[in-house]
Amino acid sequence: MWGRRKRRAMKITAIHDAFPSGQYQRCPECDVLFILPPLSDNQDACCPRCRAKVVRGRDWRMTRLTATAMLLLMPFAFTEPLISIRLLGTPISASLLQGIWQMALQGNIITASMVAFCTIGAPATLVFSLLYLYFGQRLGLNLRPVLLMLHRLKEWVMLDIYLVGMAVASIKVKDYADVTSGLGLTAYVILTLLSLLTLIKLNTGQL
Repeated sequence: MWGRRKRRAMKITAIHDAFPSGQYQRCPECDVLFILPPLSDNQDACCPRCRAKVVRGRDWRMTRLTATAMLLLMPFAFTEPLISIRLLGTPISASLLQGIWQMALQGNIITASMVAFCTIGAPATLVFSLLYLYFGQRLGLNLRPVLLMLHRLKEWVMLDIYLVGMAVASIKVKDYADVTSGLGLTAYVILTLLSLLTLIKLNTGQL
């Protein structure tokens, strides 16, 4: 007859001190935890195990520059005339805000709201979020809600979609009216290119 063996309980000591977030970095590819040394703006950090790029210094610097340029271009791209149409001798100028307002007056309130959000609201929120991350890090503010929102916001910046739609409409109107580009179109095209560059270089996982 076998006797019962006594089970010994193992005492587990919890870790009370958290890792310093400024020194440790987790690789998004292989999930290894390593110490991240101080980096300058022109240096990149690679994972010691899988050699994947974890931190890209120049990307965040370029993102800050493009966000600042977008902020300066937005007043001109939103308020200045994008195109001017001469129909039966009558000149008609249309800006982005005027186009959205005309959609609302014609009864397309939902369409006007979506266009306003994707072409004005989302890009403006993107720019102010990036500036908040830059200054908030130095002021010790809570960055987590902005990072979570920024990860979802990237899908709603659709300046290029509106530009394509405006180009198609201009081609159709060109058969019976004269269409010329306005000052706002140049600012809008540059704003669209900068937004695409910002979304390409933006690494929310790194932030």
